[in-house]
Amino acid sequence: MKQIIITIRPSKYYEVKEALSEAGFNSMSIKDVFGRGKEPVTIEANATGSGNVLANYVHPMVSKKMIEIYARDEDCDRITDIVLETASTETHGDGRIFILPVESVIRMRTGEKDDNAIM
Repeated sequence: MKQIIITIRPSKYYEVKEALSEAGFNSMSIKDVFGRGKEPVTIEANATGSGNVLANYVHPMVSKKMIEIYARDEDCDRITDIVLETASTETHGDGRIFILPVESVIRMRTGEKDDNAIM
C-alpha cells in the first residue's frame, strides 16, 4: 500500500478530483495549504487597472490544495498519471506528488485490514 500526497494549484483541484473519481478513485482527503517550492513567488501589484505594474514583491507562500490518497500498490501509477495529465501546466508552481509506503491500515468500524480497509 501507498500514501500518495499531491499538492496542486487550487485552480486544478476540481479537474483532478473529477478525473480521479471517473477512474474509480473516490476516497481522498483534501486540505487547503500554503507553501512554496524552490522558486520565489513574484506578485505584480496593479491597483490602478491601467495595466502599469506599480510594484513587484516576493510572497513567501502561495495557496495550494493538498490531496491525500491511500492506494494499493498496483493503483499508484494510474493515480499519478491522472494527476500529471490533469494538473500539469508545465510551469513553476504546478506542485508535487509524494509517494510513501504504508505498513498497515485498519478500518475501525469493521476491523478490515490493509487493501480491504482502503477499498
